[in-house]
Amino acid sequence: EVIENLQRVQARVSEIAPKLREALTILEENNIWVNVRYFPFCLLKGFEANICNNPQVMFDPYEWDYGVSPKEPNTYLQFGRQLQERINTKEGACGRCGILNVCGGIHKNYAKLYGTDELIPYEEKIDHPYHFKTDLEADIIIPAFKVGENLERLLNEILKNTVPPYNLILISKEQSASKNRNYGLNRSKSPYVIMCDDDIRDLPFGWNRRLIQTLKENPELIAASSRLMNADGTPGKNTANNFNLSDEMVLVDMIPTACCIFRKTDLRFDERYIRAGWEDTDFFMQMKQNLRGKFAIDNRVKVVHLNEEKLGGGVGNRENMELFFKKWGKESKSSDQVQDKFREVLEQKDYISAIELIEERIKKEGITAQSYNELGCISWELGDPETAIKCFSESISLDPKNNDYLLNLIEASYHSGSYKDLEQIIRDKIGSRPESKEYRYILADCLFRQKRFDEAKEILNTIIDKRDEKKEINDLSQLNNLPYITKRGCIDVGHICDLDCIFCYHRYEDRSKRRFLSKEEIMARLKRDRDEFALEITDFTGGEPTLHPYIVEIVKYGAEIGNRICIITHGLWRDLDKIDAMIENGLYEFLISIHGTEEEHDSLVQKKGAFQQVLRSIEHLEKRQFKWRVNCVANRSNMKNLPRYAKIISSLSHPPYNANFIVFSPLSRWATCRDIEFQARHSELAPYLIEAIDIFNSRGIWVNVRYFPMCMMPGYEQHVTCFPQICYDPFEWDYRSYVNMSKERIMEIYRLGKRLGVYGEQEGHIFFNTWSLIQSRRCYRKGDQCQRCALKLICDGVATQYMNRFGFDELKSIEGDTIWDPIYFRKIYPLAVRNGYEVADRSRSL
Repeated sequence: EVIENLQRVQARVSEIAPKLREALTILEENNIWVNVRYFPFCLLKGFEANICNNPQVMFDPYEWDYGVSPKEPNTYLQFGRQLQERINTKEGACGRCGILNVCGGIHKNYAKLYGTDELIPYEEKIDHPYHFKTDLEADIIIPAFKVGENLERLLNEILKNTVPPYNLILISKEQSASKNRNYGLNRSKSPYVIMCDDDIRDLPFGWNRRLIQTLKENPELIAASSRLMNADGTPGKNTANNFNLSDEMVLVDMIPTACCIFRKTDLRFDERYIRAGWEDTDFFMQMKQNLRGKFAIDNRVKVVHLNEEKLGGGVGNRENMELFFKKWGKESKSSDQVQDKFREVLEQKDYISAIELIEERIKKEGITAQSYNELGCISWELGDPETAIKCFSESISLDPKNNDYLLNLIEASYHSGSYKDLEQIIRDKIGSRPESKEYRYILADCLFRQKRFDEAKEILNTIIDKRDEKKEINDLSQLNNLPYITKRGCIDVGHICDLDCIFCYHRYEDRSKRRFLSKEEIMARLKRDRDEFALEITDFTGGEPTLHPYIVEIVKYGAEIGNRICIITHGLWRDLDKIDAMIENGLYEFLISIHGTEEEHDSLVQKKGAFQQVLRSIEHLEKRQFKWRVNCVANRSNMKNLPRYAKIISSLSHPPYNANFIVFSPLSRWATCRDIEFQARHSELAPYLIEAIDIFNSRGIWVNVRYFPMCMMPGYEQHVTCFPQICYDPFEWDYRSYVNMSKERIMEIYRLGKRLGVYGEQEGHIFFNTWSLIQSRRCYRKGDQCQRCALKLICDGVATQYMNRFGFDELKSIEGDTIWDPIYFRKIYPLAVRNGYEVADRSRSL
């Protein structure tokens, strides 16, 4: 009778699932959180975090604890398991599912009514009920005044030892610590914020989860710090005067921001603090005042803090200390009170009183660097730059580490046009710190302002060309294994394809004349790429390379010679045995084209059901635990749904480790078309791309946007790959391979770059950068604003056809000094330069 009654009201879950997906998408787009109660996970892939079944129910803040006691996670977990055992089935597809203890399965009565054939078991083995929940997500904010070795080491440690989910927000701007920290906070979206300075190292595995756990389990805490240690194993000096290492957690009155966690907040750092120092204490004083909680140090998370204070920062920053004491009511020392008074009377232009205050200081302390600096300020205000410069110079000689004094001298010298003292001081600093590039830049600028151009050029050459490799290359092997250059090649195996994508470069070709390259020709090129260019991976593009009759044999050959194959494919595989054979014979990876959500993809590739067929192919790769990446051609037809697309792809149970948005480029025959229906304006496309990047980044998936003006992506330049970046992108190709370039042509391009003075970090980079510029200028055009832009040498501009159709009005000129280095924005991102694919693989396994 129960089953009969159930049959009258119970719909199949496979019928409900599409409607649920649609409803979830609409509610998510309106920022409304949704719980789906008692539904099989396998039919809502991508929305598992929204499902609340028996294993989750007592962990859910919107559900109940069912009177279970004691109220501990283990008790809840045990009760949920018992409930699941009593109510749900373990037969059929549920019994074969790897996440049965996460999903809980379907009700026994439902199984009696409909069976389990509509369910799709998960291959991976997962046991924890909250595996799909993202409330353990944190934004890790790293404020870095300048990029250096410490930052590179920290980023590698984060990739290795941080447990997803997390978002990495890196700020590298030459501005105050307060501004850099606020820049990160303004972009933070996760429930937890972790501040991590760039001089932190030795992060323990799972450090972020432990810090989150500390706040989750102790709601009275408003913030917690890791235990800062010295490199020798002793507690660091920045420990809130607490040296208790025996307890897991100790309460303290104050913590630093060097490596700490707090909940998302509207509070911000006071940007009146200059450089670094005291801004973190001020921030946590605000927290104390507004949030009424406690601080703690978590001894389970011990990290080494190098405590490198840059440019006069740290607790010794006198200006910041004065501001802090003034703001929070702590009585200043007498000398600080004098300094406050001096600033006040100087602002009022009461120079006599200012001089009297300096005399008062000198009587108490003698002649100090501070006294000379103050005299310099008064002299400058009185219109005596010569005396001001001498005073600032004296202050530097007495306190050479105080960069405020140096900045005053630079400003006075530049405004007055008197450079003699500044030049001598900078030369002395270079003599004591010959490795410092900063002082060399200042000296070059100083010489340039005096119109001593040859001398300035000489100094700059010591920075840019300070290497033996600048001797002209005479052996083409010197182009191999260069820092940052990709180790991938590419072979276009032929344009035979069983789809007709509307944006395909080869769409206007005569399909009857399409042919595949012969097996012998492909193998010969693979061998040349390996032997002559030292490449390790070759992408096969087309066409559809899986249709090549000898593809398995070719893949095997590539693996045998150390040049493994990546297949760029539409993913509509008819012969899974062939796919398995390629994998078993050493295939490196698949790069699958998915050009939007279901309807958009099917429309763009002109094949109904294509999207679902690709998902089945990905499920097959999941069973094989074989890696893949994803391509998406971004255009007018799919642009508004790119964020939704990113959510769907990144939420797959077997997601890609890299996503490429290839902005439709009207090259080849498309260059002759005036109006292309699916072509979007860059300004229309940009906001959707940025939102999609944020979503992929939040899931640990690196994104590249190809062929897009950098000025349209402020703050996301590291994700943009124009022609100048292609050869540095680990997911792109070495030009020599792609065009099967002759030795003579390689040398011709290299020598052209030498004659033109093309930039190269090392001598071999000149070839790659020259070829990039040739291709960029062949296919792309720049407006007047581009010629004034700081990015003009590392950005393509817009395609010729795009210029003819839309013009240049959208483009913006970025102010600043011209940037020469094509990977200026990418170098500090391990996933954005050579070896990135290896790092990406490791990050997926965390």
